[in-house]
Amino acid sequence: MSILNKIVSYLAAFFIFILLLWLIGFVNSSLLELLSYFSLALGISIVLISFGNDKKGILFSGTIIFLLGLIFFILNNFDFDQTNNLMIPAFLFILGTGFFVLFLDGFSNKKNLILSALFWLTGFIFILFLGEFSISTFTASLKDVAFSFWTVILLVVGAFLLLKTYTKK
Repeated sequence: MSILNKIVSYLAAFFIFILLLWLIGFVNSSLLELLSYFSLALGISIVLISFGNDKKGILFSGTIIFLLGLIFFILNNFDFDQTNNLMIPAFLFILGTGFFVLFLDGFSNKKNLILSALFWLTGFIFILFLGEFSISTFTASLKDVAFSFWTVILLVVGAFLLLKTYTKK
């Protein structure tokens, strides 16, 4: 059994255990919050294992799973006026970030950087047309999210720095 399969199995067993505790009332969280934590843990584990190991599909999937967990967490903890208008841009930003992580994994493949920029640009255009975008609102929201996710941001930056150091050896 590979290390990736072991981690996925352990995380799945842990999630099922927490889900059972939630069903009988011992865990006082919403199902979306539990799913967000599971997706965050699973996604970052997959990314850490597959980064630098020439496993592009697994790396892309892990990035998507992690970012979906982030979206679930944000939707669970913040109130939005028009959640439906956020779904398409969020999906496009997630795809763009997935391709960007693939680019970071192998800088020689510029196609991933171009795809990333296209998805990000398309998501930004959707936000401009569907939402009420302003720089002040965006920076205030970014500050609130960064304040709420400072531990996650530190973990991701630390993991990236460790991976960068590890892959150089």
